[in-house]
Amino acid sequence: MGFAHLKLDATGPVRVLTLNRPQSKNAFTPEMLAELRSACSALAADGAVRVLVLRAEGDHFCSGADLGWMKASAALSREENLREARELFDTFFALHALPFPTLAVAHGPAYGGGLGLLAACDLALAAEEAAFAFTEVRLGLAPAVIAPFILKRSPAAWVRDVMLSGRRFTAREGEAQEFFQGVIPAIGLEEAVGVTVGSLLKGSPAAQRKIKELLDAAVGFGPERLKDYLADAIAGLRASEEGQEGLAAFFEKRAPSWHPKSS
Repeated sequence: MGFAHLKLDATGPVRVLTLNRPQSKNAFTPEMLAELRSACSALAADGAVRVLVLRAEGDHFCSGADLGWMKASAALSREENLREARELFDTFFALHALPFPTLAVAHGPAYGGGLGLLAACDLALAAEEAAFAFTEVRLGLAPAVIAPFILKRSPAAWVRDVMLSGRRFTAREGEAQEFFQGVIPAIGLEEAVGVTVGSLLKGSPAAQRKIKELLDAAVGFGPERLKDYLADAIAGLRASEEGQEGLAAFFEKRAPSWHPKSS
């Protein structure tokens, strides 16, 4: 299977799916998201897959939405924004719903929707040196589509803190809040990935599939019911006065109107 923005190692029981836009910090575009959904569909139908490892090329894991795409979204109609938001949700849910264990490896920073990709996987490891942030609020937007995936990982009080402020947090802080299952100095990250994958391969594939199903059922996690609400939330913000102002300020390299005035 050929992709323009991804690499897929399609041999053996452990598959590696790699974000491959290093020149753009692996920021996602509609084309990249479509490829992710296509890859997940193919992997879900492949009975030989036991574990998926999600990785990225370059210095960043994923910087969130591509800047060009964000800029273009400001000119889209509400219906067009709704369609794109639903497709974004479908991408995260396709990753979440894979019928085998998934492991994300954040060797570098992740922002905004990049954190959604990490949270959509069952487990996530991070390099100790990496930093993270939900930057949407500083653009007049909200991490609407990824919110349920983040909340299934970490306590709501902490999620409120980092989403409402948009502040950066360290890998160690993320680990303390259960977002990451392990934080390792970059030099030891590959060994940790190998150990984690080896542990997952010791489980029964049928049992692992059922465990994923029952855990979602036990906590009432069925985000497919939320898709329209979440899509409507982000589409409305993109078209709102503050959403337009936030994006304009970002691209014009100035502070938005709500930013505290410097004395």
